[in-house]
Amino acid sequence: MLSLSEEANAQEKSKTEKFEGIPLVEQQLSYAASELTKQPEYSDGGMQGFYTYVYKHFKVPKVNKDMTARIYLSFVIEKDGSMSNIKILRDPGYGMGDEAVRVLKSMDQKWIPGELNGEKVSANYNLPITINITSKK
Repeated sequence: MLSLSEEANAQEKSKTEKFEGIPLVEQQLSYAASELTKQPEYSDGGMQGFYTYVYKHFKVPKVNKDMTARIYLSFVIEKDGSMSNIKILRDPGYGMGDEAVRVLKSMDQKWIPGELNGEKVSANYNLPITINITSKK
């Protein structure tokens, strides 16, 4: 059994002010998901399509005990809809974190990027994946 939920935080990539072509200030702006005027959306069926893809492609490891494991991942949905900076935040072991990263990296479909006041912004997603494993004794 695999279940997914999502939390989104938008994060504007670094902006550099320029004076006569010379970078002056570089700052990081981040936005709470509630501040986005348009949420990012997976282009192949929305979040349900995203969950379906992960569910179909995630290979549950063979474990000799019943367990519920939760993997926490983060990734960035860039302004062009691509995913980047995929990181494991918490890994229950048994190769599950690496498997979740593999699945996300294998996704061919892009996202429709989020927007803030009509401007496309990069969005940081935190995604917990819950796996219920029943051993075959």
